[in-house]
Amino acid sequence: MATNKAVSIADKWREQLDNDAERRMQNEAVDEQAVGGNIVYIFADGSSIYEKEQGDWRDGGDWMQCPQCDDWNSRGLCAYCTEDETEAV
Repeated sequence: MATNKAVSIADKWREQLDNDAERRMQNEAVDEQAVGGNIVYIFADGSSIYEKEQGDWRDGGDWMQCPQCDDWNSRGLCAYCTEDETEAV
């Protein structure tokens, strides 16, 4: 039996990107991160998207906000807050 997976914000944008939609998508992104030479656009639900090549948009994986500083990353606590927590021990 197939399961219904919720469609992420990134999935919705990937289906309809053109030049005008790209600008609107960038405005909806809550953060941008440079990863491997690409800009990853992160959305409020933690989904993300990046342009591998001109017009070739890909899933950028799941992201989350650091609960201490609100920066977006792919690991939970960001590297800075992890260092601060380690130093406090």
